[in-house]
Amino acid sequence: MGFLQPALLAGALFLAVPVVLHLIHRQKYPPVRFSTLDFFGRTVKHNTLQKRLIDVLLLLLRLAALACLVLACARPFWPSDSGTASAAAVLVIDNSGSMNIEHRPGEPQPTAFSAAQQRALEILDSLKPGDRVAVLPTVLPGGRSLADRALSYDLAGARAQIQNLNQEFLPGHMTESLRSADRLLRSATELRRHLVLFCDGHARDWRESPSLQGLPASVTLYHFPIASQQGLAITSVTLSDQPAAAGLPVQISVVVRNFGDKPSGPVKVELVLHSARTFPPKTIRDIPAGEERVADFTHVFLGRDLEGGRASLVAGDDPYTDDNTFFIVPQVQDVVRALLVNGVESPRAADRASYFLARALQPAAGESDSGGLSPVIVDDADLSQLPQKIFYDYGAVLTANIPAFPEKSLPKFKDYVRNGGAWLAFLGDQADLQAYNDMGVLPGRLKVRHHPPLPVVLDRCDLLHPALAYFAEPGHADLTLFSFSHYYEFEPGAEDTTRVLAEYSDGRPALVEGRYGLGRVLVFTSSCSTDWTDMPLRPTFLVLAQRLVGYLGSRGDGDPVRSQVTVREALFEPKPEGPFAADRVFLGPDLEVIPRRALPKGHLSEGPRRPGIYYAQPAETLKVGGLVLDRRPYAVNASREESEPGFWNVEQVQQKLGVEAQVVENPFQPAGESGLPRGGFEYFPALFAALLAVLVAESLVGWRVASESG
Repeated sequence: MGFLQPALLAGALFLAVPVVLHLIHRQKYPPVRFSTLDFFGRTVKHNTLQKRLIDVLLLLLRLAALACLVLACARPFWPSDSGTASAAAVLVIDNSGSMNIEHRPGEPQPTAFSAAQQRALEILDSLKPGDRVAVLPTVLPGGRSLADRALSYDLAGARAQIQNLNQEFLPGHMTESLRSADRLLRSATELRRHLVLFCDGHARDWRESPSLQGLPASVTLYHFPIASQQGLAITSVTLSDQPAAAGLPVQISVVVRNFGDKPSGPVKVELVLHSARTFPPKTIRDIPAGEERVADFTHVFLGRDLEGGRASLVAGDDPYTDDNTFFIVPQVQDVVRALLVNGVESPRAADRASYFLARALQPAAGESDSGGLSPVIVDDADLSQLPQKIFYDYGAVLTANIPAFPEKSLPKFKDYVRNGGAWLAFLGDQADLQAYNDMGVLPGRLKVRHHPPLPVVLDRCDLLHPALAYFAEPGHADLTLFSFSHYYEFEPGAEDTTRVLAEYSDGRPALVEGRYGLGRVLVFTSSCSTDWTDMPLRPTFLVLAQRLVGYLGSRGDGDPVRSQVTVREALFEPKPEGPFAADRVFLGPDLEVIPRRALPKGHLSEGPRRPGIYYAQPAETLKVGGLVLDRRPYAVNASREESEPGFWNVEQVQQKLGVEAQVVENPFQPAGESGLPRGGFEYFPALFAALLAVLVAESLVGWRVASESG
C-alpha cells in the first residue's frame, strides 16, 4: 500500500488533542463527605461508571474521525494490475548532442536518441483515453521555456511531439526539465503518476540536483550507457589573419582534441573550401588522452571569398561524429590600395604627419601579429604631388593634417568620392576649417579647435559597425585607452546620412561616417600624429587603422567581420543588427527558408537545428543574372560542450535524482509491456464514508448523554 499525499500523514499528530482533553476532563478532586448523602452512595457509583464508559466511547469515536480525515487526505491506495484508475505520465527525453552517439551502427535505432524516441512511443501506446501525458525535452530551440508545459489528454498530440522532436547540438538542461516534471506530477490528481526519464547521464547536462525527494510518482529510468569515454573532435579552425587579405598567404590551423582516456591512433584531417578546393589531407600520428594537436594548411585566396568550407576528421572508432566536422566561412577581403596624402613635409621621416599612419598600415616584419602582412598597400605622397595622382587607381584616399585639397585636384577628388570612392581624413593644426567645410563632402561641419582642461579618451564606440566590430570580441584591443589633448568640434549632418562611430568622453564626436554620392567619408576629428594624441604610440592604433581602411575599401557591403557562430549563438541572437535579424531572410544549408517567429527576450530565429553553412539575406535582394549579390554565409557549428567526457552510471544518476528508480536493463530493446503500473485501488471513498459514519455515531452518543443529563 502507498499514499498519494504522504506528507499529509503528519496530521496524525492532532490525534493527541482529544486524548489530552479527555485526561484533563477526568482529573480527580479531593472527596468531601456529607452525612445527608450517605444513602445515595450506591446509585452515584452506578451513574459514575456509566458516564466513564460513555466518555471512553466518545473519545474513541473522535479519534476514529480524526484518523479517517488524516488518512483520507493522504489518499492511500493499493497498486494492482487489474485497476482502472486514470494515470498522469511525464516523459523527459534527453535530446542533447551526446544522445546522438552511435551505440549500435546499422540497427534501426543506432543512437540513444532514436531508441529513446521509440521507447517513448511504446510507453505512450500503453496509456488509454482519459490518461494525461506531458513530453519534456531537455533542449528547446530559440530559448523557449518549459514553464508553460502542462499535462494533456491529447495522446495523439503527444505522439506528434515525440515523433517531431529534433536532435539538438547543444548541452541539455536536465535539471530544469526534471523540476518541471516534479511540478506537474505534484499538482496532478490522478491515482497513478509516473515519471519516465531517458538519458545517457552526461554530466554537462546536470547543472545541479533536481531534488525529487518525496515525489508522489513511480520513476522509470532508461539509461543509455557509454561503452568507453573516447572520442576526437575538431575544437576550432583559425586563420592567421582574420579577415585574410586576398593574394597573400594565410595559414589555416585545425585544432584536434582527444577527449578520450587513451591515446588515439592515426588521424587524417581534411580541409575543403568553397565546395571545390580540396587540400591534401594531413595526418596526425597520435594524440595523447586529453591533449590537442594542430594540422596547418596554407592557402592564398585569389579574391574576395564569401563561400564556406569545412574541416573534417577521418578517424577510426569514434562513437560521436557530430564534432568531427567544423564549418568555416573565411573572411577574405581584397587588398586595398590606398593613397596617403601627407600634410606636413619634412626631410625627417618621423616628423611627417603621415609617418605613424603609414607605419600602422604597412608595419615592418615583427611589428604586427600577422607577421608583417597587411591588407593595405600604401602610396605615401606629399600634398604637392597630389595633382599627378589618379584617384581612381586607389580604393581609398587618406589625408593626414593637410590644410586643404589643391584647387586643381579638388574637382577630381569630389568626382572620385561621388562615384564610389572613399576618404579617411585625419585632421591637425594645419587644417583650414573654412576650406574643409566649403568642399561639401564632409558629413557635417567642422567648428573651432578645442583644448580640454584634461585629456579626454574615446567613449561610446559603435562596436556594431563593421569597421569596429573586431573590437567587440572578448580579449581584443580596447579603443578607450587612447587619450587626446586637442581635437576639432564637429557638428554632424542629417541623421539619415551620418553616423557617429565614436565619441570623446566629454560627449563630442570623434569619428563620424557619412555618404557623399556613392562614396563613403570617415572623419577623425583629431590628429594621427603625437602632437595631439598618444594614439599612434599604442599597438591598438595599428589594428584600428587597418580596420578603417579595410572597411573603406571593402565595396561597402556593410557585413560584420565576424561570421562564424555556434548553434547556441545562432539560436540566441537578440541584437536586431545581427545576421539573423527580423528584416532578413534566413536560409538553411540547402537554401531552404528557416521558419521564424517572435520568441522571448528578443530572440527571432527558430533555427538552425543542425550544423552547416547558413545564409542571411535582406528581404529585398539584389540579383544579377540569377545570382544573389547580398547573400551572406554564416558557419554554424555544434557546441563542443557535448564533446567533453564525464558520463554517470545508473547509481550516480539515481543519486542525483534523489529517488529510487526502476531501471530498464536494456533500453535498446522494445518495451513490450511498459512496466508502468496499470492501476490500483484507492481507499479515499471508503475512508470518507467511514468518516461520515463515525461523525453520525458520535453525534448520537452525544445527543443521548445530553438528553439524560437534562
